[in-house]
Amino acid sequence: TRTTRDAVSSLVGKLAHPLNRPHFDPVKRVVTAGYTILQPRITASLTSGDDASFFQRVFSANRGLDPYVFAVSDVYQDVFGDGSFTGKGLYHVDAFEAALKNRIDENTILSHDLLEGALSRAALVTDVELVEDYPTRYSVDASRHHRWARGDWQLLGYIFDPRSGVPALSRWKMVDNLRRSVTPIFWVMACVAGWTLLPFTQAAQWQALMILSLFMAPTFDIVNGILPKSGDQTPRGHFSALARDTVFGTALVALKVLLMAHLAWMMGDAIIRTIYRLFVSRQNLLEWRTASQAAKGGNDLAAYYGMMYGAVIIGVVGLAIPVLADSTGAFVAFFFAIFWIASPAVACWISRSAETEDRLRISSADIQVLRTFARRTWHYFETFVTP
Repeated sequence: TRTTRDAVSSLVGKLAHPLNRPHFDPVKRVVTAGYTILQPRITASLTSGDDASFFQRVFSANRGLDPYVFAVSDVYQDVFGDGSFTGKGLYHVDAFEAALKNRIDENTILSHDLLEGALSRAALVTDVELVEDYPTRYSVDASRHHRWARGDWQLLGYIFDPRSGVPALSRWKMVDNLRRSVTPIFWVMACVAGWTLLPFTQAAQWQALMILSLFMAPTFDIVNGILPKSGDQTPRGHFSALARDTVFGTALVALKVLLMAHLAWMMGDAIIRTIYRLFVSRQNLLEWRTASQAAKGGNDLAAYYGMMYGAVIIGVVGLAIPVLADSTGAFVAFFFAIFWIASPAVACWISRSAETEDRLRISSADIQVLRTFARRTWHYFETFVTP
């Protein structure tokens, strides 16, 4: 994670504003006004360098510094004045320690960001930006999503215990995270149910609706981008960017469908593993594998099939169920079974280093011209600015 220019000083100034200073009630042990944590906007960095991959380009399509969009709306912050802390921001140390003192049991919380923000009040600051690298490999991204899901389910005690001190709105955020983790599971189950219970034509229509449901988020982004945000952008540049967003949005949905079986298996594993550790073994609750550790794993075909064997199992079972039920929807299931069985190979391919759109091919003559311009520009400042 990297800070942008003046990001830290801007956060300090906002936290020092009289309306944002945290006011701690020692009796209720809560921050009654102001904020303890300021969470800036997190933007994916440009996909450049030798490690850039097709996976990174697609899943971080809205990336880099965006000079045309200066703020991002968040419904929780806009409507309720309560943002969500995601782990990177500015703390008011004294108020933070006072609000969280003896509120969280030791060695029980894996994903502490949202809980800390809920207990100490966090604000989303969308006009301050931090830049973060998006994983170049699917295996690394899958590893962190598995960790996030386990962390979300470890907050069950804080969701259902009224004595936890977590506000109702923050409990809703936690429940929404749980909803998000089970969505791939029910998506796959709905697909298999359609293949099994419906005849071929209706099964195909049902599957089309299931895929269209994944287009909602990219469609909203594209519709939101139809009108230019700045008059400084040329129509050609605007519509070129809009067309690129459409292509990346379509590629994103296609990859989500292809990887959905593994995502469903992975979320199911995270949920079952967490519930067992939380209520039975009480061990390994803080199991943590950093992105750098995950990146050291294999990036070949065998490694991906070893990691994504669950997708193969779901593909085989998803085809077997309608076949055994003698449903004509099995013809639809056949294509998705092939996709999901082949998904580890596709995940391996899209995770390999690739030429990026940010890399320019410049001829020797153009290099000479650019160097001349650069030298003349430097000579100007060297002559008139240097003492």
